[in-house]
Amino acid sequence: MVDMDNPAALNPLAPGQPAIPPPGGADKDAPLKEDIRLLGRLLGDVLRDQEGEAVFDVVETIRQTAVRFRREDDSAAVIRDRLKVFTNQTSPLVDYYRDRPTFSLINGLQHLDKVTADLLSAIESAMAIGRTGTRDRARA
Repeated sequence: MVDMDNPAALNPLAPGQPAIPPPGGADKDAPLKEDIRLLGRLLGDVLRDQEGEAVFDVVETIRQTAVRFRREDDSAAVIRDRLKVFTNQTSPLVDYYRDRPTFSLINGLQHLDKVTADLLSAIESAMAIGRTGTRDRARA
């Protein structure tokens, strides 16, 4: 565990020690990459301490999966293009289902508790439609 009250413990290098360039030439981003790794380790320690091992394990699994699936061609332009293609391909599906009585649009960017509540409400609404055949449009 890192002592957050000790600034020296947050520095991976000894005081006054310059970063050592990698063999074969200097990597100008090496200090930044090391800072990112250090912040990741600190975040992991804080998450484990405050939320417990089970939550840490879930987050770590997600992180490792993201790293495995990162691609070399993931530039900003490529990602923007992928998002545009995704939107163009999924919009017709949303439009098709939107007018169905069981359709619910849920904002997945809300706090997890709110997303869960909205999902449960949508499920209850869909089940009620199955029983009655109509939807209370005020809840949609």
